[in-house]
Amino acid sequence: MFGLHLGDHRDSLDHLDRALAAVRESGRRREESIALWLRGQVQVMAGDYEGALHSTALSLEIDHELGERYGRMVGLITMGAAGSTTGPARRTR
Repeated sequence: MFGLHLGDHRDSLDHLDRALAAVRESGRRREESIALWLRGQVQVMAGDYEGALHSTALSLEIDHELGERYGRMVGLITMGAAGSTTGPARRTR
């Protein structure tokens, strides 16, 4: 994910997509959630707020299934960041 430090969000997303495919194939649900959350983070940085909300929602679903409280907390923070730029709060500014 070196591209992230250089502002190359597409490169970072490509790496995350490959990681996501690998963890899905292995059945490692916690790692899948982390990859989805990271994807949402990069999408926020890239300005793809709708994509970030989608990736993070998928991550939250997995964390809910696993009873993973920390994952749900950081996912909700990400959704708040993405939602504040797309939702009603943003439209009223």
